[in-house]
Amino acid sequence: MKHKFMKKGIVLLLALSMVLAFTGCKGKEKEPEKTKMSEEDKNTVYQYNVLNLNNESSDFDNVQFENNKIYATMYEYSEDTGVTTEYLITLDMEGNEIGRIIIPSGWNDNGGYGMNQICVANDGTIYGVSYSYENYYDETAGEYIWREEYSLVQLDEEGNEVWSVPLGGTEDQGIDESNYYYVNRLLVDNNDTIWVFDTKNYTAYDTEGNKGMSVKALENSSDVYLTQDGNFVVGSWGTDYDQLKFYLFDTQKGVIEDEAYEVPGNYYQYSYYSGVGSGYDMFATNSVGIWAFNWGDTEMVKIMDYILSDFESSWLYNVCPTDEGQFMASFYDLDWKMQIASFTKVPPEEVADKYIMKLACHYLADDVKKQVIEFNRAHEDVRITIEDYSAYIEEDNYEAGIEKMNSDILAGNIPDIMVAPSDMDLSIYANKGLFADLYEFIEKDEVIQTEDYLENILALGEYEGKLYELIPQFNAITLIG
Repeated sequence: MKHKFMKKGIVLLLALSMVLAFTGCKGKEKEPEKTKMSEEDKNTVYQYNVLNLNNESSDFDNVQFENNKIYATMYEYSEDTGVTTEYLITLDMEGNEIGRIIIPSGWNDNGGYGMNQICVANDGTIYGVSYSYENYYDETAGEYIWREEYSLVQLDEEGNEVWSVPLGGTEDQGIDESNYYYVNRLLVDNNDTIWVFDTKNYTAYDTEGNKGMSVKALENSSDVYLTQDGNFVVGSWGTDYDQLKFYLFDTQKGVIEDEAYEVPGNYYQYSYYSGVGSGYDMFATNSVGIWAFNWGDTEMVKIMDYILSDFESSWLYNVCPTDEGQFMASFYDLDWKMQIASFTKVPPEEVADKYIMKLACHYLADDVKKQVIEFNRAHEDVRITIEDYSAYIEEDNYEAGIEKMNSDILAGNIPDIMVAPSDMDLSIYANKGLFADLYEFIEKDEVIQTEDYLENILALGEYEGKLYELIPQFNAITLIG
């Protein structure tokens, strides 16, 4: 049964490596050196409840949580008409659809119209930024025409326009970039004031669409986030697009303060969300978990670890705190289906005191992550944790993660299991005797036999006759003449 190798290889990798933690490098039995979960780790465990999304199409976008309701945009394509329709749907906290409106949109060869921002206020009022554009070649004038206009609108519960206020637009965008106009963000603050953050200004409107305060936008504006006190922090890349900094926008005074804040860590490795209601200013999500910080902090604090929480996903989106230690979020599960869930922190004293085995990697495939979670759920006394060194990649140094992995291992911070990139040179570790010979464990195993696998592929993981590496899958490339 040689073909078993591709399917069974990853299981073999995990199963054999787990034995390593309880044996010596050379296969000699000895008392294991066990590491228990730290108090810091116990503070990062959450339980979660996935909503039963009673909807034929659960691929949602722009998910927002307000007053025990979930709002999200969704697209549906009709094979009969060939038309894609965009909806704003409302769900209850059980995942049942309780409302749906059509978001006006359409296009043809010469232009189109639609909605580029939607925001639901605390009272359920729906606001949006609509746009229309023309893009065609005027044969009479002998030139290409580009026009784009934006408006702030309020929609009723059936999707009808209540009022509309012109915001701005662009003409000949590609020719004259100084005239470029775009709405970066639409937000409603704690006082029900509607804020439009565009490339020109930050402008307030009341619930009737009347224009209020307007402040000149920062150069090359970026993200905008609500703060604990109801103000905003606004991002700017500066004149040269060389560094992203954030500034406090005091909406009461109408002043953008001079003091600049930088995001702790590598900005490109995370997705960011306002942490208002959680005790922190900001949440940051990456492939490992959720982190939190306050503006002015130099480091982030990990508040949730995906693997320690048995969370079957590689990223969280649309994170919205509902209380301290609780939040809602959307995510794609390991089968790439959109899900929405509520998350609640497990008190540290209720987290089982398990032994820890560390898996080091530089990115981790979803199928391996899934098997790690299955292993953790099946074992009461031991748990695998993941150190993903891809989180250390820098904008100007893609190899920074690999470099840190190498330096950690050579410094004695050795993982129990390693999932190595295909181009990583492992001979330096083999020469230092840091790897166990997996053949010794295969010989003692009653189920796993080398003849069950493609032995020539198995041999690729050998070094001086010892098996240090397992290859979970491979591809055969052929040419037909």
